[in-house]
Amino acid sequence: MPDSHNRPTRGYGWVFYDGHCSMCSRWAGRFTNVLLRRRFLTAPLQRGWVQQRLKLDSKDALTEMRVLSADGELLGGAAAVVYLAGRIWWARPLAVIANLPGVMGVLSRSYRFIARRRGCAMKCGATSQALSVPTPHTVQVEPGREADRAA
Repeated sequence: MPDSHNRPTRGYGWVFYDGHCSMCSRWAGRFTNVLLRRRFLTAPLQRGWVQQRLKLDSKDALTEMRVLSADGELLGGAAAVVYLAGRIWWARPLAVIANLPGVMGVLSRSYRFIARRRGCAMKCGATSQALSVPTPHTVQVEPGREADRAA
């Protein structure tokens, strides 16, 4: 899924996801229009400018999705999901329920459980050298090695 980095960004927030994870990329693609209507752009966490902007080291970059609000607030994991839910009318009940005692803890544990078990580069043993998103002209052969499709 292409990122939205080339769009005007003034007044927009960002949703960052693991571009190597098929589940994360599918969800980011599915919600791109919903997020755009709420002034959020999307980009993979693997982009160099993202890691610099968020001050992430490559070891921690892919542990959870992140949201950077237009006013500079940075959220990750379940807190990011709840934050976005509060801005989408049909998902707002999740944000309301998250404020009940104990619910945010359950949501955080659930998010971490799913994040640890998703199919992604981290699960496949990728190293920090393999954190770039493959271009359309390359295919991932094994973590850290790429081969041309045209070959």
